[in-house]
Amino acid sequence: MSKGLSEFMYGQLDELEELFKTKHEQYSSGADELANFRRGALLNGRGDDAEGMFEELKAYAAKHIAFVYTHDIHGDKIAESLKDIAVYSLIGLYMAELAKAEDEETYSLGPCLDSALIAAANKSIKAFHDLQNELNSCNSVQKSNEDAEK
Repeated sequence: MSKGLSEFMYGQLDELEELFKTKHEQYSSGADELANFRRGALLNGRGDDAEGMFEELKAYAAKHIAFVYTHDIHGDKIAESLKDIAVYSLIGLYMAELAKAEDEETYSLGPCLDSALIAAANKSIKAFHDLQNELNSCNSVQKSNEDAEK
């Protein structure tokens, strides 16, 4: 008789932890744990943010999903592909959390960024007006000099 579902799941989760550690070594590079996804996203014309990396992750997972679709439950390496899909799913959950954090950071910077842009624009407009006044003054002096010469 086979193990019960709970016992089986706990065993699989332990195996997935080991599989993740192996894949983590393959996909990370030092401080950047998502280096392979980031590089892949950039190579495929996407951004290196969470959304771009998530699209790359889906491409990685797609080959395993396609394999599962084209083989029956007794197929060679079905378990391996299902485990890879599970690990990619967990990495995808992490990327979803990163995307939320990126969105919150962008939103939280929004008003500050808007204020900074408005202040810079106002400074530029003032400088332009000052320059325009200076040019008008120079033109007036030049016109006065021309009138005096006549």
